[in-house]
Amino acid sequence: MIKLCLAGAAGHVGRELTRAISGSQDLVLVSAVGRSHAGKSLKDIGGGPGADIRIHGSVAEALQAGPAEVFIDYTRP
Repeated sequence: MIKLCLAGAAGHVGRELTRAISGSQDLVLVSAVGRSHAGKSLKDIGGGPGADIRIHGSVAEALQAGPAEVFIDYTRP
C-alpha cells in the first residue's frame, strides 16, 4: 500500500480524489489538508466511503498525524 497525504482534500476535485483513493486497492489516504475545513473529517464533507480521516489546517499537522510516502498538492497553482 502506498500511503498518501492530500492537500486540497476539501475542494471539489479533492473530494473526488478522496473517493478514488478510497476505492483503490493499492493506495491509502493517511492524512488530509484543507484550511477551510480543518477539524472536520472527510466523511463530514462528503469525502466518500471509508473517508474517516481528520482534515488538518496545515501540511505540518497532516504529516505528523499520518506518515505519508507521497504528498499530493491539489490546491492553487
